[in-house]
Amino acid sequence: TLEVGDFFCKDGTIIDKDYDFEKLEAEMKESIVGVVFHLGNSQPSGLYSYNEDIDILKKEHPSCTSGLVYAIKRANVTSGNFGTSRPAAGADGTEWYAAYETSFITTTSNKDRILGYNYTRLFEAYAEDDAEVGAGACSVMKATLDAYRTNTAVSSATTGWYLPSMGELNIIKTVEETLNASLAKVDGAEQLWADTDMDNKVGYWSSSLRRRDAVLSYVNGLESPDDTVGYFTSNKHFYRFVLAF
Repeated sequence: TLEVGDFFCKDGTIIDKDYDFEKLEAEMKESIVGVVFHLGNSQPSGLYSYNEDIDILKKEHPSCTSGLVYAIKRANVTSGNFGTSRPAAGADGTEWYAAYETSFITTTSNKDRILGYNYTRLFEAYAEDDAEVGAGACSVMKATLDAYRTNTAVSSATTGWYLPSMGELNIIKTVEETLNASLAKVDGAEQLWADTDMDNKVGYWSSSLRRRDAVLSYVNGLESPDDTVGYFTSNKHFYRFVLAF
């Protein structure tokens, strides 16, 4: 039975979190890329009052309804920006993300909702459609994600890696003890929230849009760890990706 804390391998194989690691072959150990942190369907239209027509996760990966996986380590060991440009309001006062609200996502911030895939695709679309400001706004995030997808390739039966929303990060926090116990068994894996700096509010990027030039970031240990605004060009945080399967 699938459980939180189980190990996820790059080919989609699941290893029970209680399995005796001494019995695992080295090749299998090395294939572990993440740990399961949430069970069941994560498609927004299956969880919330959410328009199915703009559920890009369901459109692109309808079969990924078994659970969510958190990467065994960060993608960057040095904190980095989200991008290199800060979008401004349009001439008519509209925000850049308004153009995608009927095709990708409702962009109202909601820290309790699992929207990481949808928000990641929103930024990818913006970068593709606006080669200057849009691409710059998420340039560091996208480069980091693209490199991780290449270097830590996973089964095509998954969504592939994406940047978690605050909803996913809050779920991860609730099962922190279980995840850390599993991660401690894997060579090269990192415990959750590694190198968080509360004094300087350096934590982990989420994909949850906060305003036109910022997302929310998670700084573990703060009174409200999920309420730190991360400006694209001025704040620096770590990246640790998730996938759905």
